Amino acid sequence: MSPIVGEVLSGSSPPLEFINPISIFMLLGLYGCGALLVREAVVRWGKGWPSLLALGLAYGVLEEGVMVKSWISPEWMDLGDMAWYGRWGGMNWVWAEMLTLFHAVISIYIAILLVHLLFPERRREPWLDRRSLRWVPAWFALVVAIGIVGFPPFPPPAAQFLFVVVLTVFLVVLAWRLPARLPLPARPEAPSPSAFAALGAAWSWGLFLGFWSSPSTGLHAAMVMAIMAVHSAVVGLLLVWMSGGGTAWGDRHRLAFAAGVLSFLLFLDVATGIGSPLSLMWAVAIGGVLLLWRLDRGTRPAVSVIP
Repeated sequence: MSPIVGEVLSGSSPPLEFINPISIFMLLGLYGCGALLVREAVVRWGKGWPSLLALGLAYGVLEEGVMVKSWISPEWMDLGDMAWYGRWGGMNWVWAEMLTLFHAVISIYIAILLVHLLFPERRREPWLDRRSLRWVPAWFALVVAIGIVGFPPFPPPAAQFLFVVVLTVFLVVLAWRLPARLPLPARPEAPSPSAFAALGAAWSWGLFLGFWSSPSTGLHAAMVMAIMAVHSAVVGLLLVWMSGGGTAWGDRHRLAFAAGVLSFLLFLDVATGIGSPLSLMWAVAIGGVLLLWRLDRGTRPAVSVIP
């Protein structure tokens, strides 16, 4: 689910590119094993959504900063204007913030949530046995190592590379130290799921549109970074408040929030599919809508879940 949501649904890897054997090996090893390891750590440590998001941030830093080095390289293929906008001290700062938030929420949190909703009876148990705990980290580490060596620059600038490695380790330690639940005041009940869908849509549409338009706004890159941080923080605080401190909201609320977040990517898939039918992105959009519809039909009103 993680590579499908993070790569295919986002349009980064259209279907025909995704099914390439090399792409599947790399993306399943990176996204898939990464999401499995994040979820396994949260379950085995007895943690909750704060640790899940912290590990999602760590994954985002590891993928973009350590493996592909898009934080560092001004020549990364997807940067566009971000190769110069927000670049300071040898780092692509606006890009780094945006992609870290993207991976934490969409590639990790939303992917794990969707799988939990598909298999509710398995959500509270570890998924990796002793054998899996050997080959899953090994596959993940192999893909990361291939990326470090294969993506330029190699060797990377020492200071910048050390920074992203230390930041990744810091976020993992933070996830381990965070409590399972934050001490928040409880609400008797959560608002309707539609309010959560609107909140998810506000996060994704605001973040993506603000990010893409930022080079043409005339705003200093530091101001754009502050706006993105405040925007995500406000949405996060509203999400916590609306969910009653994490106790009142159920699976329908979580699914609604996920659908709102994914609405921007689905819109892009439709637009891309109309403009380029051979990309098959229209089929991705249909598949995404059908998956959300299937989950909505099968989701119970309120069930506790790790995320």
